[in-house]
Amino acid sequence: EMGSDAGAASVYLTLADAHLASDNAKAALAAASKAMKAATAAGDKQGEANAWVALMRARAGLSKFAEAAKAAEGALVTCLDIGDLDGKAVALYRLAQVHNKSKQYTKAMKSGGMAMEHFRQHGSTMLEQACLAEIVSGLIGMEAKAEALRQARQGQAQLQKAGDKKMAALATTSIIKAYFADSKYKEAVIAAKDALAIFRELGDKEHEGTMLVELASLYAQLGQLDLSKDAAAEALPLFKDAGNTAGEVRALELMGAVEDAKVALQQEKEWQEDKRKLLEAVKTALVNREAADFKEALTAVYKNGYIEAEDLEVTLTPVFERDPAGATEFWEENHPEEFPLPKQFLDAEDFGAETSFKFLKTFDRRQLYLGMRFGGMGYGPAFRLLKTAHRKGPQGYWAHGHSTLTLKDDHADWEEKAGWHAGILDCALQTGSVRAQ
Repeated sequence: EMGSDAGAASVYLTLADAHLASDNAKAALAAASKAMKAATAAGDKQGEANAWVALMRARAGLSKFAEAAKAAEGALVTCLDIGDLDGKAVALYRLAQVHNKSKQYTKAMKSGGMAMEHFRQHGSTMLEQACLAEIVSGLIGMEAKAEALRQARQGQAQLQKAGDKKMAALATTSIIKAYFADSKYKEAVIAAKDALAIFRELGDKEHEGTMLVELASLYAQLGQLDLSKDAAAEALPLFKDAGNTAGEVRALELMGAVEDAKVALQQEKEWQEDKRKLLEAVKTALVNREAADFKEALTAVYKNGYIEAEDLEVTLTPVFERDPAGATEFWEENHPEEFPLPKQFLDAEDFGAETSFKFLKTFDRRQLYLGMRFGGMGYGPAFRLLKTAHRKGPQGYWAHGHSTLTLKDDHADWEEKAGWHAGILDCALQTGSVRAQ
């Protein structure tokens, strides 16, 4: 049992703060509601104001932004009633956070600006720095990147002027955020290193870890994956020693993301080499007029499924330009009658329904031609490759195509947009084959 309603309110508020720190907004909302009930019963206006702020943060955590704004109004009114200007400023700061989460950036800047001015006048540098972060976030949300950087630098200069070296260094996170939003990663790295040196000089291990994970993120954006992993790994024990679980999680996530990126880069490198070999095999067979090798190589390209038509066009165009008639004749005579269906087509689902490709084993060029003529505009020529076409009207399922006539009816100048006469779409009549695009 609680000793008093006021005491109960205090305990519930502490519990709500703990839940908010662990991102458990639902539990925080329950605790904040109990705190409000207890504070009201005790006639504790200060407790009510604090409970309103906790309710606001919890509702925002649940994406109930309209309800969070109402709680903010309650906090502001209560603080004004009791003359608590510090509490009012805190409520405004929290309201700025809510506005940023709900993408109401102009309101976030207004609330954050009023709160920051109060904290600056009263020497509350920690909260001044926190408000600066919300203002910069709001400006970035509004795409005012240059202004965000200007405000971040100005805010840091004010903190330096106030003599708080630690908060001035922490304000670097806002500068980094502004650089990051403008893709100026190298400049952000320089700023992060400067702040890191200050935290090391101050012996502030937790904020040293914070700046190390900022560096890790920036190195990752620059493709410097080993440096990114090293920075995150260096931050991990610092967060553990400080008991900063959220920091530990972020460092571990960055380390995992770096490993994933390394694997992806290696796979991409291998894939590009395979792609080069497949395309080169088609080109070599075409140049040498080796029919069997040509069919085998082209079938392998089609089976791959991830090589774009443009890749084949770029590779083969020089061959066709040197001998248009001979290359075209060889292509038409030796293009495979059937070629394998790419695995991703077999596995694909058409908006939750089984794809029409589900039970197919291979493409047959004559059947594909008939399919195209009856609405399967998902295909382009195997030679004379169509690059783009534009049409008006609603977009249907990806497998529901449109005939040449439909395209012409929908978009009078589509031929100019596509760069080809409409007849090119009747590709099977010209080349004897079509391929999936």
